[in-house]
Amino acid sequence: MSIEALLSGKRVESAQHIAWRYVFRGDDQEYHVAEISVNEADNSHTFHHVNHGRHIDGFIALYEQIHAHESVLERDYEINLLRVPACYVMAVWFKGADHKHEFLVPLAPVHKKFEAGRHYEADEFWDLLEAAARDMAGSAVDDMGLKSTDDLTRIEGIGPQIAALLMEAGIATFADLALTKPARLEKILSAGGGRFNFSNPTTWPKQANLAALGKWQELQELQDELKGGVPS
Repeated sequence: MSIEALLSGKRVESAQHIAWRYVFRGDDQEYHVAEISVNEADNSHTFHHVNHGRHIDGFIALYEQIHAHESVLERDYEINLLRVPACYVMAVWFKGADHKHEFLVPLAPVHKKFEAGRHYEADEFWDLLEAAARDMAGSAVDDMGLKSTDDLTRIEGIGPQIAALLMEAGIATFADLALTKPARLEKILSAGGGRFNFSNPTTWPKQANLAALGKWQELQELQDELKGGVPS
């Protein structure tokens, strides 16, 4: 779902079905998700990527608990995942299978307008999402309106769009990024589409480690030697 649609007053009608997601547990015993993109125009399907991270862990935790929710005990729901990357929002969307009741549960990390894990009735959620869209449209790069996250755009080579892409993959803090291998970062960028093909994440973990430790002077000295995140 796009921020432009929200700013123009569109709500659920602007949400598009873009993919199917399949959750599985890998040999490492961690949960992963395989995403298959959908082209509704010709009903074609294309393998997109396999990913893991905080959002997936949050989804599994929610799925294991949701069966005790009062609404779910009384009625059946379809489970959907709503993504609004430009607003830093990902939420599990419970849509009535044979009725009109809906509710949504944001996954961490999430925009400060929301509380991760809380169950929101549909009208309240859409009102907050519109407010978040207005915040993001008018916010500066150094005030991204996030909670429990760091401003990853302080890393040389990372702009707002890449920061949103990393957040969606569960990389929301300098510490997260410092522990992420460049090979995985390259996979995340590749899954994000051709516009990220020229981004080089080789130095991002090193930069993020300095930021996580608060070594801003050392970070600045390193960045002075970089261009687009790589040695100039």
